[in-house]
Amino acid sequence: TDALAGSIALTGGRLDDLHLSLYRDSLEPDAETVVLLNPAGGPALDLLDRLGAKATRHLASARDYVLGIPRRAHGVRVFCLLPLLFAVRTVERSRSNPLVFTREVKLTRSEVRSIARRTRLLAGSNAWVRSAVAVRAS
Repeated sequence: TDALAGSIALTGGRLDDLHLSLYRDSLEPDAETVVLLNPAGGPALDLLDRLGAKATRHLASARDYVLGIPRRAHGVRVFCLLPLLFAVRTVERSRSNPLVFTREVKLTRSEVRSIARRTRLLAGSNAWVRSAVAVRAS
C-alpha cells in the first residue's frame, strides 16, 4: 500500500522501520513522515529498558533463591547459578542496546568459560554470589 513505507531486514525478515507515508509530524511542507516503528531508538528503547528492569527484578529473586541453598550443596548451587549468571550478563549486554533489535545478543565462549570457572570455584561463598549477581536497578 502507498500509505506505508519502510524496510525489512533480509536476515530474519524483521521490520527495520515503518512510516505512515501520507501523514506528517507537523503542518510544515518539509516535515518528516509519522514513524510507527524505529527499533533503533525512541519508544523501542524505552520498552527495552522497561523489560530490562523487569528482568532485573526476577534475577534478584533468583539470586535470593540461590542464597537459600545450603553452601555445602555445592553442585546444586553451581547448577542454579550458571544459568542465572548467564542471564545477568545477557541482560547487562542488552540494556539500552539498539543492536538487540537487529541481531542476537550472545555471550562469547570465553565469557561462558570464565563464568563457569569462577562459579565452580566460588559457588559456596554467599558474598561472591551477592557480588556476582549484583544486578543493576532501573
